[in-house]
Amino acid sequence: MINGVVASKLDHLETTVQHLESLQPLSQDRLQDWIVRSAVERNLQVSVEAMLDICHRLIGLLQASPATSGRQALERCQNLGVLEQASIYFPLVGLRDIVVHEYQTIDPTILGEIVNSKLGVLRQFAREVHDFVAQH
Repeated sequence: MINGVVASKLDHLETTVQHLESLQPLSQDRLQDWIVRSAVERNLQVSVEAMLDICHRLIGLLQASPATSGRQALERCQNLGVLEQASIYFPLVGLRDIVVHEYQTIDPTILGEIVNSKLGVLRQFAREVHDFVAQH
């Protein structure tokens, strides 16, 4: 059932997470460097975009009605059996919204926390998608 688009986005998600992991441990001092901070913001945004794109693609492949938001796409994937618990991904969607729409208010402490201890959530998403696809 996995198609080239889903596979490509999963590969890109993996690469992006690896790039973020290469910054660990990420200190607040290091986040003061605008290049590092910009790279972290962009890679987190891209990771969440890939996650949501995968959800939307799977929803279409499973011929379910389209989702109108990122959270709804995650919930729909939960209802379709792709994801176990969509709500664990909601904070990442919220972060993406802040990076895209309220970029001037991003708290660097949150960026550091995500890079240092929350990237496993993105890996969990990829595992859940792989497991679902392997069974269908």
